[in-house]
Amino acid sequence: MELKTEAQLLFEKRGGFDKSFKTFRYGQTLPGHFFYPCVGGNVGTGCNMAFRRQVLLELGGFDEALDTGPSLPGGGDTDMLYRVVRAGRPLIYEPEMLGFYRHRREYEQLRRQYSRSWGQGLMAYAGKTYRSDIAQRANLRRLGIWWFGSHLRDILPRLRGKHVLPPDMVLAEHWGSCRYYWGLSPIGKAY
Repeated sequence: MELKTEAQLLFEKRGGFDKSFKTFRYGQTLPGHFFYPCVGGNVGTGCNMAFRRQVLLELGGFDEALDTGPSLPGGGDTDMLYRVVRAGRPLIYEPEMLGFYRHRREYEQLRRQYSRSWGQGLMAYAGKTYRSDIAQRANLRRLGIWWFGSHLRDILPRLRGKHVLPPDMVLAEHWGSCRYYWGLSPIGKAY
């Protein structure tokens, strides 16, 4: 919707919500992806998605323990997209369905988004799914290893200033995940 502040530009430089300009249908497998269907935000994001109401009702609706506002402002979209794929329902990425999103205007707001919405939200989704979908536990372990490993592996280039995100932003996202994973966050009690 706008790109006026440093925080908004930083979000876009990291990749924003861009997926591609090609329609894509997600199925039960995704060749070349070693922890699919446990993909986090790679399938889609809650800021621009639509479902048939009947499908949501059949799947039990959105999980109210996720995306409940200040306590956990993330993870519900990832959870629903995952459950749609696991139920064998069609999930289609359609770039012609254009939506405008207002990125966080302030640096501290963006930092909080990385820490809470993405870091803690992803771990809340993964924790819930690990407990409820035993068949996907190996994929969820691979997702966790990738998530933590990618943050640790990339921190040195970021400390040297050779990455789009400043180190404090990367550490915020990583710390958010760790807080949930280690039970230091009050939201970890939801599951």
